[in-house]
Amino acid sequence: MDENKFLTFYIDNDIFALDVLMISEIIPYSRITYIPKMQPYIKGVMNIRGQIVPIVSLDIRLKLNVEMHKKKRSIIIISLNYNDEPSLVGVIVNKVDQVFTLNQAQLELPPTFGAKIPKNFIHNIAKFDDKFISILDMNEILNLQDLSTTLQDMD
Repeated sequence: MDENKFLTFYIDNDIFALDVLMISEIIPYSRITYIPKMQPYIKGVMNIRGQIVPIVSLDIRLKLNVEMHKKKRSIIIISLNYNDEPSLVGVIVNKVDQVFTLNQAQLELPPTFGAKIPKNFIHNIAKFDDKFISILDMNEILNLQDLSTTLQDMD
């Protein structure tokens, strides 16, 4: 049976998950350099071992109307391919929780209605520890073409 590992994390009181194979590392929240004229969900950039990494506020990108708890924030560094080149993007979350394993039979398609976040951002729904967890589609959420569009380009 195909098994996949997922990392759960919180944004406010909402729990989400993502495929651990996409995670490069998890770092504590630290100073982010603001870049003007970027999308509102792009908080700026960080220098991580000599590489400039854009940092996305996941609560704003998912269109959740919550306030992040400032004391517990972490940044999950996601590895993506863009034009056949590896790229890193950081996402700010409240709290990293745990890694769990699911087989394909435990994953369901997202509901057609009733989700708190845009449906295209949800890859699957999983039931784990009596909770339903939205497994996020990080390729859709962190679409690097969208992220590279500045507010100036949108005028």
